[in-house]
Amino acid sequence: DKSDDPNAGEKFRQLVAVYEILKDEQRRTRYDRILVEGLPRWNQPIFYYRRAKKLRFWEIFTILTFIMTIGHYLVLWAMYFESTLTMVKMNDLRMYVND
Repeated sequence: DKSDDPNAGEKFRQLVAVYEILKDEQRRTRYDRILVEGLPRWNQPIFYYRRAKKLRFWEIFTILTFIMTIGHYLVLWAMYFESTLTMVKMNDLRMYVND
């Protein structure tokens, strides 16, 4: 090292780190985005919105269809159990009235 500055080694390491970031295209893109948008704060909703995967129309449609199908299935089972219990109660009532 030819520099007399006691912080020269630290400055050189910082320059190397900057060079490593800027030479990689993906890292440079991330760095440029941070320059424009600023550092994201993890406790802000925009942090999660920016990091969330952007879904295509057919993916959203498929997920919603799946959720609605499960909901419909559960409602049908609830209706079945309700009608079964109603029939059991009516049968018990008929037996009570006939006695």
